[in-house]
Amino acid sequence: MEILATIAERKIRESMERGEFEDLAGKGKPQAMDEDLSCVPR
Repeated sequence: MEILATIAERKIRESMERGEFEDLAGKGKPQAMDEDLSCVPR
């Protein structure tokens, strides 16, 4: 399973280097949270 994490990290790093995450909607703003938190454990 660790190989999958390694591959995912590499893909994310490559995307960051290409600037693919620079123009995401909501950048620099708090993440909108769903008000229904019934599935979240205390």
